[in-house]
Amino acid sequence: MSPRIVKGPRISFEEITKGLGEVFFEAAGKYADNICQIEAETGKTETFRSVKERSTRVAIRLLEIGIKPGDVVACCLKNSIDSAIPVVASLYINAKVASLDVLQSSRDCAHCIQLVQPKLIFVDEDAETLIENSLVEAGFDNVGIIIVGTSSKHKMLSEMLTPCATESGFKPVAVKDCHDTAFLSFSSGTTDRSKAICITHFGLLNKIALQIRAFKKQVVSMNCASLFWFLPVAMFTQAMISGGCRVLCPEFDVETTLKYIEKYKVTFFTMPPAHTYAMVNSKNLHAYNVDSLDLLLITGSPISPGQLTKMIQLFPNVFVTTGYGATEALGGVTLLDYRSCKGLLTSKIGSVGKCAPNMEIKVVDVETRETLCANKEGEICIKTPYSMNGYYKLDSSSAYDSDGFIKTGDIGYYDEDEFLYIVSRIKEMFKYKSWQVAPTFVEEVLEQHPNVKEAVAFGIPHEIDEFHPAAFVVLKEGAEASMEDLQEFVSGQVSEFQKLRGGIKIIDAIAKTPSGKKLRRENAQMFLKLQRNV
Repeated sequence: MSPRIVKGPRISFEEITKGLGEVFFEAAGKYADNICQIEAETGKTETFRSVKERSTRVAIRLLEIGIKPGDVVACCLKNSIDSAIPVVASLYINAKVASLDVLQSSRDCAHCIQLVQPKLIFVDEDAETLIENSLVEAGFDNVGIIIVGTSSKHKMLSEMLTPCATESGFKPVAVKDCHDTAFLSFSSGTTDRSKAICITHFGLLNKIALQIRAFKKQVVSMNCASLFWFLPVAMFTQAMISGGCRVLCPEFDVETTLKYIEKYKVTFFTMPPAHTYAMVNSKNLHAYNVDSLDLLLITGSPISPGQLTKMIQLFPNVFVTTGYGATEALGGVTLLDYRSCKGLLTSKIGSVGKCAPNMEIKVVDVETRETLCANKEGEICIKTPYSMNGYYKLDSSSAYDSDGFIKTGDIGYYDEDEFLYIVSRIKEMFKYKSWQVAPTFVEEVLEQHPNVKEAVAFGIPHEIDEFHPAAFVVLKEGAEASMEDLQEFVSGQVSEFQKLRGGIKIIDAIAKTPSGKKLRRENAQMFLKLQRNV
């Protein structure tokens, strides 16, 4: 069989060439009386008319304080009735939107701030101290802070929501080029820390417009993650341009999630594989009516075939599925649709599905970069008209091959029926739940300990969480440190997902190549062997 590029169905439609702010503004007028968002915990609802009005007022205030088209406005917000307003307002004035996460450490947050250099940050009241500390660490002392909630130190969002004399005549700022950046979505590079992925107006609007065609009715969607993650950004965009409703849930809990699905008649819910274990083990699942649910998408990291089967059995009347995606390609690259073929789950066990519409995939030899044929493992590369605009203020040339395909860093293959399978990762990154962990960053923290000579960090496989961060440490000659001391040292400086749950072991020497490069995979295997021998 000859090498080939695997292509999804080609679907033609009238492409959107306006900006997100313009499209959101028009849609809010069209769907004015539709419920746009529901705050799950409190039951508060808001119509598109209200979202448009509040966002317009904030947009006018942003212009008044000097925020210009093209400036970066960051948001560090939990899911709430107010969290969308600064985002929509920023898009109305054609500012770029970057989202931070309240669960980040100040060090990670500072790194993201340095990458995108925002003029202003909207901050959840619970994250006020986090952002203040992050700005100090980043060396930025001229960034404005607006608190969503209450504050005695900073301007509050509520002050920007009072009526404006000019609001009735307000029009969004038109984009000059629909291929300009709208969102900056943080993701991890292949071997290092976060990069800011440039999501374009054209890419996001048309990728979502394509996906909306698959839904037969108005969607009520729910996701427990913040807009720091790309999937919630995509779901937010879907609701805003189609008149759908978002149910805003701040965190995942099985009982609470099921209660919200029943109460608000959610039709589309997404979750990471790590949450499926709690769902499968729930004893009260059948106490809730989830008949409204049409689609349950499990994504963010791979799910085992056995676990996917359990979820399908748990929700027999729901399309429970998974796929493969990349933020650089604006989400879904493949989708596993087993409804079209009886026995697909067993005949294509472990597959992440077939190529999505208007998407191209090729598998190349890691060394020679030659395109491979079916059933040959290599690096997965993807191409789509909706892909990213590169990494913000960074040289992005190495992210693409000579044909314009994005290099994913994932190893896999496609079979003779063009179903894709993910085997491993070239990347040194690994995932704890849905969070990308950069081992080099954890190593940097460990090596700041006064008694540590060097360290190597890696992921240890975990049944539920995918990987747990772990490390080998070499102490300086004559120095002493306990594993508990080192754990405490790291925990005080990293985000929750970067903590060394897999453990720390003190050894005499780290396995390296002759040139001195740390052999991360070999060190991880040695760590597992030592664990088994304990």
